Amino acid sequence: MKQIRHEEAPGERIQPLDSSRRAELEQTVPELPAAHRRRQRQRYLRWRVQNLLSFRRIPGKKRSLQPARSDFAIAIIGVGPRYSAWARTLIHGLRGPGRYDGPIHVVTDTPETFADLEGTSCIRIASTRHQMVIKTCKTFLYEWITERYVLYLDADILVGCDIRQWCEEALACLEGNAALFYPDPSARAMPYHGGLMLLDSEKSGPFFKAWRELLAKGHFRQDQEALLACAENFDLGRPPGYGLSFPDPQYVRAGERDCFIHLTSYRYSQLGHDACHAYLCDTLALLPDQASQRLDFT
Repeated sequence: MKQIRHEEAPGERIQPLDSSRRAELEQTVPELPAAHRRRQRQRYLRWRVQNLLSFRRIPGKKRSLQPARSDFAIAIIGVGPRYSAWARTLIHGLRGPGRYDGPIHVVTDTPETFADLEGTSCIRIASTRHQMVIKTCKTFLYEWITERYVLYLDADILVGCDIRQWCEEALACLEGNAALFYPDPSARAMPYHGGLMLLDSEKSGPFFKAWRELLAKGHFRQDQEALLACAENFDLGRPPGYGLSFPDPQYVRAGERDCFIHLTSYRYSQLGHDACHAYLCDTLALLPDQASQRLDFT
């Protein structure tokens, strides 16, 4: 799949799944053992205590009634050396081909990694090596970030072209919704993909609290499974019908690019290191060292 497509019109509320489709998806979500759930709850609670006791910059709130560029920011999670390096590459892409000059907030355990980046501020959290705990940080963004409208991007996303028009259209799509999600392009075709989301901090609190509660309980193997379990109870819509691509071999060979290119480890394994490295250097204009660092999935 090259570019994400969705049946709902941009901005339209995502429709609930019919019973047969929901049952089909639920069969792909195995019930985790009680011991696994218990460990996940313990990991999350331990991190929460450590995080509350550690220093963290949380700015005062600033809110406006209408979508405005001055009340818009981008958020990235960069916890651990690999994801911090990827977050830096993403930020360079946003500032370069993305032509984005607004505020960027990085949720990280190593703020010093981003100290030299202009217009980038850090929200410091306690360190953890557990991915499901780190993913709960997505559900705190509406509380931690000053701006009302927040575009969250996974650190393994790359920027291929000017994102400003997409951002303007996405803000228009957000009207009446708590958050916007693309569908997931995996074989399961989940209706929500959590790697890119645009949220309204004034409206999204109840949704993110429900998602966080499911993540913290440890019932699910992935954050998107927990998202599926609670999302239909809230007003969630679709972003513009373009903007996010998952590169397949044809896409890479043709040198195509989009606003946001989600190069996951699965896509990397499909494409191979040499093809990905050439694409990052020749099409996305990364330096060879940057490309090699970005392709470190070990």
